[in-house]
Amino acid sequence: MCGRFSLGVDPDSLMDELDWVTATPDVKRAHPELWRPRYNVAPGQLALVIGRREERPPSLAWMKWGLVPHWAKAEGRRPINARVETLRERPMFRESFLARRCLVPIDGWYEWSGEGDGRHASWLHAPDDQLLTLGAIWDRWRAPDGVVRFTFAVVTAASVGEAARLHDRMPLVVAPADRHGWLAPGPYEGSLVPDGRAVARPVGRFVNDVHHDDPTCRDEVA
Repeated sequence: MCGRFSLGVDPDSLMDELDWVTATPDVKRAHPELWRPRYNVAPGQLALVIGRREERPPSLAWMKWGLVPHWAKAEGRRPINARVETLRERPMFRESFLARRCLVPIDGWYEWSGEGDGRHASWLHAPDDQLLTLGAIWDRWRAPDGVVRFTFAVVTAASVGEAARLHDRMPLVVAPADRHGWLAPGPYEGSLVPDGRAVARPVGRFVNDVHHDDPTCRDEVA
């Protein structure tokens, strides 16, 4: 599964690396307090997402983590994950998977394993510390008060590689070669198996608190 992630780079540096993604000044101005490295992004929070609308180039946007379909009468239960096995079947996900796929740029995600007092977190990241992109779906929902909200859910799949020893599910890490295909309008025919190169670093309990958001979240412990 995927319940927390980090993007511990300056968004301006992110734009240098993702030179094929546009970012309007409005994105930075919309939430200046969040235009910084983030180390503990949690469900219900805003995150930077790479999306595409029709034939426009991919661009950065702010979306809230927890999908609300456009046809919902109320926010209700907001799934943070969408299982890859049911993307084409469940009404909650089907239309978004066909027409509203997006990517979530991260430099790692957290996974918890163990039981009781022995339960601990690990931070999974690329072995070369390069940027990762998670496959996700998004939707646009208009609240009863007229406010429009953009929300997303991270796609998950059966774990591969080192992630499999921590949990049976992991986010769909989209390889660089598949990013444009994932964002392209229409049906997706690319790989739905995660890029399995991620390595795990055991971290302390500091990350357990969603109010903690600094590099200490990723400090390695023995």
